[in-house]
Amino acid sequence: MKKLIFSFLLGLCSIIVVAQPKSATQILSFEDYLSYVDAFHPVARQAFILKENARAELTQARGGFDPEIFHNSGRKNYTDKDYFFHSTTGLKLPLWYGIELKAQYDLANGQFLNPENTVPNQGLNTVGIKIPLLQGLLVNERMAALKQAKILQELADAEMQKELNKLYQKATIAYWDWSGAVQKLLLYQSSYDLAQEQLQNTKQLYEQGSKSAFDTLKTYTQMQKRLSLVMEYQQKEFEKRAKAANYLWTSEQKPVLIPDGIIPESIVGFNYSSNALDSVATLLENLQNENPELKALQFKLDQTVVKQNLQTSKLLPKLDLNYNFLNEGFALPGESFTPAYFENNYKWGINFSYPIFIRSERGKFTQSKLQVENFTLERDQRTLEIQNEISALILNYQLINQQIELGNDLVVNFQRLFEGERTMFFNGESDFFVVNQRELEYLEEQNKLIDLNVKQIEIGTSIDLNLGAKPGK
Repeated sequence: MKKLIFSFLLGLCSIIVVAQPKSATQILSFEDYLSYVDAFHPVARQAFILKENARAELTQARGGFDPEIFHNSGRKNYTDKDYFFHSTTGLKLPLWYGIELKAQYDLANGQFLNPENTVPNQGLNTVGIKIPLLQGLLVNERMAALKQAKILQELADAEMQKELNKLYQKATIAYWDWSGAVQKLLLYQSSYDLAQEQLQNTKQLYEQGSKSAFDTLKTYTQMQKRLSLVMEYQQKEFEKRAKAANYLWTSEQKPVLIPDGIIPESIVGFNYSSNALDSVATLLENLQNENPELKALQFKLDQTVVKQNLQTSKLLPKLDLNYNFLNEGFALPGESFTPAYFENNYKWGINFSYPIFIRSERGKFTQSKLQVENFTLERDQRTLEIQNEISALILNYQLINQQIELGNDLVVNFQRLFEGERTMFFNGESDFFVVNQRELEYLEEQNKLIDLNVKQIEIGTSIDLNLGAKPGK
């Protein structure tokens, strides 16, 4: 039900922002917020397009193994003379390892037909095979393209996750910054309410003769200062809410403004739980298989290795063997097939070529080798950097947790000091300046604690995303 209400509000606020009273507020949970980001944000849609493009590349590469039908025909007639007619129809079937099967049917006749093209009256049926014996046998363009396209699918997944992780991290920080701003605004609104109450109490004591007119003036100016702080933090909350809204879009790709009646989860008392810290040692060992950036680098390296293997193959001479069985008419070799086909009714040949200096191939091979070395160094260097980044983040995360624990104690203690000082002030045992100082210390510690909670979430999210885990809660 809450999700339905929120969906309605998001649709409404894409047109106009409607302020709602506090009693009508709806809480936008972090889980729901992130799900909307994941579903509708343009970056998330672009990541999907990247994956679909990789699928198209794979389909294109598989096309290199598609069977191909072909037909060629021609006729020449001049001065009532039928010079020649020829027709060739067939099917080619590329196989793995560069092997190619071919079947074709030839018809030819005419007064001036080239004797080489002479075939029986019923036509000539040919079934043959082409085998590259050196270059192109184990590695060739078709095989390399398909392998690279399959790697591209995995690369697209890694790149997609890398971009999504950046989006999740920015959106997470924006959400909890907004939550912190809301809590600070509530904090200073509470302080303002307290200042109003204190002013009323001071007025009553003044009327009773216990306080001077100067005391009422001090409490009045104190209330004005608190009101000024409320207005300041209202502006900050509006700015943080607008930044959080930057990551919310509708299904029609329209930006969303978050209305006043929707607030985030409270960050006060919130303890971020990292999904990755329990198994950080294992994840660090398998970092190249978990971190999207390192996975992408590894897949780029794999693609370059495929290219290097192809260039290595091209250093070999071209030596292709063609062998074709010949049969009159449409008949194919069947039960009557015997080794005699290797003695009669055949056509075979060998094609050989080899550049003497192979400078072009050697240059391309050297380039591919250097690319492999470059990607290997980049991967290893980035792995070390990310490992160090994660180690530093974990240390900071632990220190932040200790600071939050200490901050909670400080807030409780400063609250006690402030409340005690107020009691003493109304009993005539303390000074207004001391009460004000106690309150400022209390507010300052609460502010620090909120900032520490935001920092904890920011660091915890970075740890999770770097280790390939989803943001915790």
